[in-house]
Amino acid sequence: MSRDLRSCALCHSRMVTTGPKKMCQTTPVLVHRLRQCKDGATSGQSEGRQDMKLGNWAKVIRHWIWVAPLVLGVVFVAAGAYMVVEGQNARNEVRDAIVAENIITAEDASIPNVQVDSAATARAQADIIEEHYLGITGGLTYAELDRDDPLRETAFTAANLRTSLNLAVMGFEISNLVIGLGVFMIVIGATFVVFMAPAIYYSAEVANHYNELIKKEERERPFGGTAPQVT
Repeated sequence: MSRDLRSCALCHSRMVTTGPKKMCQTTPVLVHRLRQCKDGATSGQSEGRQDMKLGNWAKVIRHWIWVAPLVLGVVFVAAGAYMVVEGQNARNEVRDAIVAENIITAEDASIPNVQVDSAATARAQADIIEEHYLGITGGLTYAELDRDDPLRETAFTAANLRTSLNLAVMGFEISNLVIGLGVFMIVIGATFVVFMAPAIYYSAEVANHYNELIKKEERERPFGGTAPQVT
């Protein structure tokens, strides 16, 4: 029984224990008190229902909140795996294209006498080409040579070769970057799935357990105070 209903019962007990004369004198007051008790009980019940609805929603949210990091982790893992696969495909395409050219690094390159099939070998060949053609042109680039200079054609060919090799280097590095980001996303997603989601689930279950204990104690707690006797 709620506190408001207990108050109504107290008012009723006072009416019953009051004598006829006192009953006539106090009837308006008791009727007013009964109306107040009835209104208080109605409002208390309404507030109780609202609190119960809010409590149920909070319980549902707390129980299922662990699904959010789980879904987020799965999305991260899937996106990371996709990035790894696409990065590897891009790197393989760049490698196949440059291997098809059958370029061998120069003897005086930093990586001598090997086939260009990676970012390191492509960079080594591009650097040695630049060193050779600048030595031939006296340190002048293609744009700095006169139009009638016979070395302009050599500088133009060297610039095209260097550009192609540098594009290959860029392709290798971008594909490696994509693969690295994909691996990073997989690790983050796995962390969400393996650690964060179970931790949130366990925390929610512990919170629900303590809430049930508190409600149980409140239900079992006796109502304090007794109705005063009217003589």
